[in-house]
Amino acid sequence: MLSLLPREANCEALLEEALSYHSQLMAQPVLQNQRSALRVQGERLLFVGGEVSERGEDLSDDVCFLDPAQGCWLTETQLPARRSHHGVTVMGGFIFVAGGSSSRDNGGDAASNLLYRYDPRRNQWIKVS
Repeated sequence: MLSLLPREANCEALLEEALSYHSQLMAQPVLQNQRSALRVQGERLLFVGGEVSERGEDLSDDVCFLDPAQGCWLTETQLPARRSHHGVTVMGGFIFVAGGSSSRDNGGDAASNLLYRYDPRRNQWIKVS
């Protein structure tokens, strides 16, 4: 039977590394290296959730980025839950959204301790904690 891949040590090592990386979804941020990191040309301005009404009663789960070439905002996959007053950071090619407020019922905040991670390769949010 013919092998689909050449029997070469470098090729096998790269394949094993890729299989290990993709089989450990939660560990991917610490497994990042030059072969697994996202690559993008240029920088992007991103907004994630927030308050969308004048009185701050409505919260958003929208995720958008500014495309300077087209001069418009483009949408990404929505957050799993609406958020305001949250923290957002980009690390290792992933977008992390932490904490914040999840509702404004009866004029009060409902604090959240959840952490979500967005993987642009899969176009998917996962709850980390």
